[in-house]
Amino acid sequence: MSIARTNRLWQTVGTKVLEAPHIGPGTEVAVVRSEPADPVVSEIIAAAARESGASVTIHQYPSFEEWREDLRLPAPIEQAIRNCDVLISHPYLSAAQFQWSKSVFGAMMDRNVSHMSFSPSADVLAGPVLEWPHELAVTVAGTISERMFGNDCEIHVTDDRGTDLHLIGAGEATHPDKPSLLQAAQPHFGPDESPWGELLRIFPTGEVGWHPFDSATGTFVVDALDGYGVLDESVTWQIDDGALVEVTGGRVADHFEAALDSHAKEGTRKMIAEASFGFNPNCTWDSDRRGTAGLLPMAGTFHIATGISTNKAVPVDANPTHVDALNRGPTVTVDGETIMEDGTLYLLDEVRNDPTVREVAAEYGDPDTLLSPGTTDW
Repeated sequence: MSIARTNRLWQTVGTKVLEAPHIGPGTEVAVVRSEPADPVVSEIIAAAARESGASVTIHQYPSFEEWREDLRLPAPIEQAIRNCDVLISHPYLSAAQFQWSKSVFGAMMDRNVSHMSFSPSADVLAGPVLEWPHELAVTVAGTISERMFGNDCEIHVTDDRGTDLHLIGAGEATHPDKPSLLQAAQPHFGPDESPWGELLRIFPTGEVGWHPFDSATGTFVVDALDGYGVLDESVTWQIDDGALVEVTGGRVADHFEAALDSHAKEGTRKMIAEASFGFNPNCTWDSDRRGTAGLLPMAGTFHIATGISTNKAVPVDANPTHVDALNRGPTVTVDGETIMEDGTLYLLDEVRNDPTVREVAAEYGDPDTLLSPGTTDW
């Protein structure tokens, strides 16, 4: 790894650990990384925590092919989580990616363990995806919100591989207590609500969407899935009345269903809590092939998710996770208007001409470059 890349990782990872107020002398920190994750990231996390005076242990959990049949974590990792004050994970730990046993969830909630998550791969953490200006992303998201999210709308997602999904996006005018706009145009690193204590996470910006409130019905082809990254073979979700009822597509599908079944309450574990699209033109399909954090904001993609959402559409005690499933280039219509076609996000091409958006973009560079139309290149 080059010195420049290591320095970039220290800037985006190490400094955040050093700044964390809950890490200091006497703190017990458990660093847990996935089997394919770049070990340099976890070493930087550990070095920064030790520099703050913390005691640190590093653990690696296996790939999904190596999971035990009961889907429990290896005993040393369970024990480390029970004993730590702060858990730091890389990449993002989700239902499919990190099968927390119920006992570990209980220990974390009972002891209010803090959790820091460096969600994307090392390529994202050290690359240009995180450099898209946050203020610009928020401005674009706000412009989209004003245009699209006032009332309930009918959304239709299709592709030539069998995707045919219908849902109702809940508008802010009709659900004022449950806002529809999901701003994953969020700070790169900031506090977030968590069922098990303080959660800090780093994410690329550039994603907006709806809470479908039990309305999703149809078929959705999945090209990337939390915990598995970009799939060699697509998985298909069958959805009815707002719930995931069947997953097909080989061993990934079987393992994913077993993971959800292992830890969430019957009847709620597979509720669809989110439907969103990305608009960050810096993201590409190669941004994060080992996860989804670097893909969700990608202009020209659409994703849905099971589990909790920002407005508690699914109760935390029903499913304390959030699992994103991403389609790489669909056609999306909203109330009959095509906003995306075969991965080309027409909406971004329209928003880029908004005077307020261009004014903000001009503060960071050439607006035409920063707001290039979102066209996926497969």
